[in-house]
Amino acid sequence: MEGTLRVPFIIRWPGNVPEHTTFNEMVHVTHIFTTILSMAGAEKPSDRPIDGIDQLNFFQNPVTEKSKREGFLFYIKDELRAVKWRNWKLHLVWEPKVNQSSGKLESPYLFNTTRDPKEESNILAYNTWVLQPMMKLRAEFQKSLKYDPAPPDPMKDI
Repeated sequence: MEGTLRVPFIIRWPGNVPEHTTFNEMVHVTHIFTTILSMAGAEKPSDRPIDGIDQLNFFQNPVTEKSKREGFLFYIKDELRAVKWRNWKLHLVWEPKVNQSSGKLESPYLFNTTRDPKEESNILAYNTWVLQPMMKLRAEFQKSLKYDPAPPDPMKDI
């Protein structure tokens, strides 16, 4: 499943973003909007929540700056499937191969995606400390929904 959560991102902006630089920091697709706003000198909208983070400083200085994103939640519809935090990923639902049936896990699977990019060895029993920052991410997201709930799914009852 890591291929859906970790894919290459290429940025080219001569004179502003260093050429031939590779980094392994976390950047999410939601950051593109806020970063382009920053590049254009525009303010992000204040009339609604914006999930993206301005990553311009990081793109311009990838050697000295870090990404402002440490993790994110992976949902399909209203079901939390996985949590990514730094080099760790916690699966709550397991789909061994694309388009195979998936199932909610009794106990989550935890992988270190740097050491185990194929996600073959569940190491939750040895790294339970990782659950704390991951659940903090989830709690912060759930709290944000009180102020801006997701729209109802028009296809739910079909």
